[in-house]
Amino acid sequence: MQSIVKAPWVLIVSFFLLSSCIQTNEVIVDTAYSERVSLNGKVISQETEQPIPYVRVWLKGTSFNAKTDANGEFSLQVPKGYYQLLTWKEGYYEHNKTINVGKYTDWEKSLDLEPIELYRNESSSFTEAMNVSTDRLLASRLSNLRNQIDSLENEIAKVEAIIANGYDVKQQDLQDIDPFDRASSMPNDMVEYENGADEKIQNFIKYYINDGLKCKLTNPYELKFQETSQKGLLRLDEVAYLNVINEALGYEIDIKLDGFYAQENENVVIVQEEADYFFTELKPENNRQAKKWEENRRKYFEGSFRHFLISMATNKPPVLFGYKFYSGNFVENVTGLGYSNTTVGDNEILKRDFYRKNRNNDSNTFDYDGQIRVEYTRNGNTDPDNIMGLGDFLNQTSWISFKDEELVFSNNGTVMNPDAIDISGYWSYVPVCKMLPDDYLPNYTKKDNS
Repeated sequence: MQSIVKAPWVLIVSFFLLSSCIQTNEVIVDTAYSERVSLNGKVISQETEQPIPYVRVWLKGTSFNAKTDANGEFSLQVPKGYYQLLTWKEGYYEHNKTINVGKYTDWEKSLDLEPIELYRNESSSFTEAMNVSTDRLLASRLSNLRNQIDSLENEIAKVEAIIANGYDVKQQDLQDIDPFDRASSMPNDMVEYENGADEKIQNFIKYYINDGLKCKLTNPYELKFQETSQKGLLRLDEVAYLNVINEALGYEIDIKLDGFYAQENENVVIVQEEADYFFTELKPENNRQAKKWEENRRKYFEGSFRHFLISMATNKPPVLFGYKFYSGNFVENVTGLGYSNTTVGDNEILKRDFYRKNRNNDSNTFDYDGQIRVEYTRNGNTDPDNIMGLGDFLNQTSWISFKDEELVFSNNGTVMNPDAIDISGYWSYVPVCKMLPDDYLPNYTKKDNS
């Protein structure tokens, strides 16, 4: 009988890798975590200087939101970091404001904002458009429910007739009378695009919403695509307010889509979008679903741009988190392919070449003369079909190019000035089904990693 003996050095290496994984997971959470601060504000009318009640207040890209009370006041409990605060109400223009929660709160537990002024807009507003979207969605669901009732009544009649006549039920008959057929449980519009009635909506969902996960666009009829004779072009210039249920990660996502562009060239698809995302966490049905959601969330958090920023804010070498850096450029040729330009050079660079910790120790800065290619070595090739033009790269690959200012970000990976950089490659294309709110942190424990 043969016995298998593991070499001591194999055991040592395995133990080291496991220990490193546990350590880096804990470091990520410890670095990003901070006690929550009470963010207090008041919304007033620019014309009358009177408080405005029932104004919706969101922090973009997060699950933090509130409504103002009768005195126009609101309060949110949020971690320290940089946020884009958005306020809107029917009849007013939306208001955007960048805030730094934490700059003046090292010894305090609250931050009081200056009064936010909203300007009247008699013609249109974000909320008006949302109301129209909601009305259409509710009307569609109501119509669908009525159709389901009619369908069920017909099925009941069929079953009653079968029982009354003593009919010998066959397999095909069982399929014909199944009241839980998949399509009958979906809104009519979802059945329509899944059956191929609208190729544009199908492609939009394929390119932008879904990527092999269980993720549903509940109101595709809000999409008004531009008419074009150009083959493979999908363009949306009119603002669309969309709702997505992500059953794989456990979120409902409201999207304000200002623009969308997708161009298919041979095997490569170029996708560009301009949108705001607002997350609401779903309630799991049981512990098994909650565990699965957390596993999926952690999977798409690791290697994300925010995971990268948090890892850079630690005092550990980036390689421990799976990151390596190069000076190679991202370029676009006529097919949209992205690759490293060897005429410029593709030399490995170090963290100190572009990163520094700021004096207050709660913020960090990137600055570099040129582009940085970032490889995440733990994911391997993430584009095997070359959809993003990254099929030739061994690992998940992204590029960061700097404009005229430094990029400033907090320890929890929230960014003060996102327009300071351009991102290409993997990080530039994240389908909605793989998006996470900027307030998400994994529930890492040693037990999870053992």
